[in-house]
Amino acid sequence: MDFEKLKMFCKVVEAGSFQKAAESEFVSQRAVSQMMKKLENELGLKLFDREKNKIFVTPVGRDFYIYVRNMLQKFSVNVNALRYESTTKQRLICGFFSPFDGALLREKLHDFLDEKVQLSIVHESIDHLLNDIANGLVDLATVLDYGDPGLVITEPDLASADVYENEMIMGVSDLNPLSKLEEFPLTEIGNLPVLYYMPEENSHYLRQAFLSTLPEECQASCAHISNNRRRCWCP
Repeated sequence: MDFEKLKMFCKVVEAGSFQKAAESEFVSQRAVSQMMKKLENELGLKLFDREKNKIFVTPVGRDFYIYVRNMLQKFSVNVNALRYESTTKQRLICGFFSPFDGALLREKLHDFLDEKVQLSIVHESIDHLLNDIANGLVDLATVLDYGDPGLVITEPDLASADVYENEMIMGVSDLNPLSKLEEFPLTEIGNLPVLYYMPEENSHYLRQAFLSTLPEECQASCAHISNNRRRCWCP
């Protein structure tokens, strides 16, 4: 098994088809299909359900995708770290949890960087970020912390500091009569699906953090939206 198969597998999952993945890499659809079949044979796992002109990622395939994506990202971080160490520049590897964290991270670091510092930014789950920081693979990271109980850091060598504070904003469709009210009634949350985005499907931090901010009498149904399903409508 080689990295090219694993990289192509991730591209297929993210593109949603062999054809689109093939076009992005300027190869034939047949070549991509054969590569994925060889990968399945090597693993002894069924990664895709194939129908006429369509493919669907199996549950096992989805779990394998998360594992491979994280592995490739960690490999890239480690290789970059070795490259930086071989240069005269200082290296600064920073991680972020959500797109909002990423934007804040770049904004906060902008004034502190100069041509002597080589910056690398990685996107990972909170659990992975904390592990990477503890192991020295990442220098710092920004994450969302909703408090109560929020993010709990147990590593004695790690510390946290607030860099930005604001209110959570939720959206509701203009077609919903509740959107005409001056203030959204929290008791109505239980009657509506709450959709949220996270880069990793096997992490429940964002869901648990949001639910912890609601009053006890409020019960919300939260659904995760993955990379391939971020375009959605709320009732």
